[in-house]
Amino acid sequence: MSGTTTRTIIKTSEQVRAARMTPEQRARFAALRDEDIDYSDIPDQGGKPFTRPGSLENFFHGMKKQPAAQANGAGKRKAHAR
Repeated sequence: MSGTTTRTIIKTSEQVRAARMTPEQRARFAALRDEDIDYSDIPDQGGKPFTRPGSLENFFHGMKKQPAAQANGAGKRKAHAR
C-alpha cells in the first residue's frame, strides 16, 4: 500500500445518537409513497437489470470457468512414471 494512507474514524456515542432519525423524521419517511420520489436525476439504464454497485457480476463475465472436479476421480491427472 505504498502511497496510500488509511485513517480510523472514531465517533462518540453522542455523535452516533445525533445521526439517528428522530421519531418525526421516521414517521415522514414511513408515509412517503413511491409516487412521491423524484427519479428525474437518475440516468436511464437502457433496460439493463440493476446490479448493486461494486457487484462482481460484471467482473467475472467472460472469464473462463474452471472445470469442476469429478467425484469418481476421472478428471485427475495421471502420475508420470519416473
